[in-house]
Amino acid sequence: MGCQPWALTPSIDEPALRAKAMGYLKQAMASPHSATIRCQAIEALAEDAPQGAEGWFIEALGDPAAAVRFAGCVALGRLRHQPAKAAIEQRLGDENHSVRAAAIFALHRLGDYRYSGELAEMLLYHKQKEVRGNVATLFGLLGDAKAVKLLKRAQKDPDYMVAWQALESQMLLGDAQALGRVAAQVNSGRADIAVLAMIALGRAGKPESAELLRARLNRRDDHIESRLAAARGLGLLGHDDGSDLARRSLKFDRPDPDPRAGTAEDQIMRVRSMAALALGAMRARAALPELETLMTDSEDPRIQVAAARAIVQILSERPQPDVDEPPRPAAPKPR
Repeated sequence: MGCQPWALTPSIDEPALRAKAMGYLKQAMASPHSATIRCQAIEALAEDAPQGAEGWFIEALGDPAAAVRFAGCVALGRLRHQPAKAAIEQRLGDENHSVRAAAIFALHRLGDYRYSGELAEMLLYHKQKEVRGNVATLFGLLGDAKAVKLLKRAQKDPDYMVAWQALESQMLLGDAQALGRVAAQVNSGRADIAVLAMIALGRAGKPESAELLRARLNRRDDHIESRLAAARGLGLLGHDDGSDLARRSLKFDRPDPDPRAGTAEDQIMRVRSMAALALGAMRARAALPELETLMTDSEDPRIQVAAARAIVQILSERPQPDVDEPPRPAAPKPR
């Protein structure tokens, strides 16, 4: 690990900083300008600070953007928030089929299995690839290992990303074969899939993935976004090897001039956001002052959300939404 001579960390009022970060996330949930920002805020609150945010998730079910309604259903389902059941049921009639799938997912998590069989049909046969991919992700969140057979079938999907989402969900459900295949994607020729694979390995929580991620982190000629993805994956596994890189990258300002890399603004947003999320995964308390500065001084709300999420991750216990799950039926099957 590097020996960057960081200044001594000043004393921080941690409860006040967490409250400030929560304020940024809740402000982002009400952003009138970007559905993407609203979705990112919902995801951050749902994964890292759901208690007290349930009302916001319910409100999201009426959002004009389908992606936000989808995120709201997923958040409420993951929390098993029973008071939201009636509002979730209204989304069964949503014109967007991904939202309907998320509503079915949420109801299944609440113990209502009347519509669950539709998920398998949507995964395998829906004409829209976005719907198939979203359902593949939902199966991973259901937490039922019996869905592995369905997900294996979905990996034959003609769309590359749908096949990837099915593979990732299969791994998250504990399938050892899928873990090996995801690990192989860390060195994929597709940079987007390699980044997703590194973060997924961290989420899977398998200690044996650390050396593979460490090798990508230490590949100094590699693209910075790939190295930050490796740092985040390692952070999720309890390692802080990438902390120096991530802290330096909070001030990244050297975008690639190649137009294929995207605009300078988007490159800076991606790198600074990934750096913040990597530090959040590491629970890097020493980086809190820098993250607060990033959150308050950034003009890009996407960076603000990432920094706020990292602060909340560092100052919150990770929720355990799947503890003491009630019995549930086998994974939905095609009818």
